[in-house]
Amino acid sequence: MPFSKVKNLLLLILLLVNLTLLALVVPQRLAQRRQADAAVRHLENLFASYGLTLESGVLPDQAKPLTAMELEPDSDAALTAAKALLGDELLAQDGEGRLAVTYDADGGRCTISRGGQLTASLTGTESSENLGSTAKELLRRMKIDAASVSAPVRRSAGVYELTAVQRLAGEPVFSASLVFSFRNSMLRAVDGTVHLTTGSIVSAGRERCISCNDALVAFLASRDTLGWVGGTITGVEQGYVRAETASAAVIQLTPGWLISTDTGSYWINGLTRDVCVFKP
Repeated sequence: MPFSKVKNLLLLILLLVNLTLLALVVPQRLAQRRQADAAVRHLENLFASYGLTLESGVLPDQAKPLTAMELEPDSDAALTAAKALLGDELLAQDGEGRLAVTYDADGGRCTISRGGQLTASLTGTESSENLGSTAKELLRRMKIDAASVSAPVRRSAGVYELTAVQRLAGEPVFSASLVFSFRNSMLRAVDGTVHLTTGSIVSAGRERCISCNDALVAFLASRDTLGWVGGTITGVEQGYVRAETASAAVIQLTPGWLISTDTGSYWINGLTRDVCVFKP
């Protein structure tokens, strides 16, 4: 048989195999999609029965199989962040090896703790025409991956603040955020919590985060206990918060769901289903 005919026969066989696989996969995907849509409609009706508004547009497309994570703070990463804030020529470094290190330079002072608390007072910074771009560039030089950077919020005459939420392992860490304070378009202070590490972030267990639907049901079941008097769910996002542990040597992150409402935000622990008011 000529080679061209053999080639055409092989192509035909591959085409038939692909069509067979497609015929098997498409009905299964459609069934899964119908099942997911039915679950969303059930949730909408459930919330509506309590006089509450839940629109499918605020729900994520799908949940991710997140597990608890661990990371270790790193002094080299902290030094990189300090130099990004103050400049490469640090005048002093006090507290190395302790729970917090303070860095001094002509450009100001910065204190970073092993637990992630960062406070910086800056002087002599240049005027910025775009506050958001300035904050994002500084985060890049600090080696901090940002999940989001808010629009500037006016606090008083000439004073504006932006808030950046950190991202680790590709997911937002809602308990890790930095506030950038500008006065007369010049960055004057950075304050908040950030996890600085150059090492890997490792899984701390096999238990996976609950689904978005389960989180919303848990939230609804805790409505009276929480004292929530709102009426609308405005956002639902999966991510992490730092676990309440006594150790600063190892940071533990717990997966879960941040539910935003018209009157406040709430955290649903993705492992225990516990619900609490979210306080950044």
